[in-house]
Amino acid sequence: MKTKSIIFIIIAVVVVGGLGYWLAIRKAIAPTDQSSTTPPPVVAGDSANWKTYRDEFTGVTVQYPLTFTINQPSSGDFIAPPSYEGINPDTGHNLVFSFDKISGRVSSLDEYNKNFLQPSSTIERPNFAIEYASNTKIKSLKVDGHSAYEYRTKSLSLENDLNKAGNPLLLKEIDSLRAVVFREDIGIIYVADLDIKSNVESVSNIDIASEIPFFEKILSTIKFSQ
Repeated sequence: MKTKSIIFIIIAVVVVGGLGYWLAIRKAIAPTDQSSTTPPPVVAGDSANWKTYRDEFTGVTVQYPLTFTINQPSSGDFIAPPSYEGINPDTGHNLVFSFDKISGRVSSLDEYNKNFLQPSSTIERPNFAIEYASNTKIKSLKVDGHSAYEYRTKSLSLENDLNKAGNPLLLKEIDSLRAVVFREDIGIIYVADLDIKSNVESVSNIDIASEIPFFEKILSTIKFSQ
């Protein structure tokens, strides 16, 4: 009887061990699930895939989409900041982004906005003038750690020549986004603008508010040199 019990135990151990070995082999040769190791698809507007440009005029680096090109003005020895022009991969809109610094020093961001961003202010340019009709503050934000205000700006581009009624000739209405950045350490104001490229698309057919996420994405890539 004792011998039969020993034989039964041996058989049971062999069966259990064999079953365990068979399951281990099956698991080893089974196809693995690749879903957890497959890299996520590249999003068209993902800034991780953007190019980087260092602007010597403003002393900043800016990232921009692969669908954009840099338009660097050439005026002999005169140095000016470039514009970044191209298609927003997320909306398909043809846009122009620019980043410039304002000469002179101010003590605070609010000082600049009080003096220079009042409604109906006019800036003269050769052959035309830009009259800012309204500036609506969207939010406060940070650009590379510096305080900034983001605006939606509606303006009119006017000819200097007068029509028969004695009024400036209206060229176009401009609906754009603007960010005013204040570097507290040096007292300098920087201005970023995002506009619809007017010679490609009608500004009146596009709500510039749809470009706020894209505008803020570009602003988040800006880095000031020390």
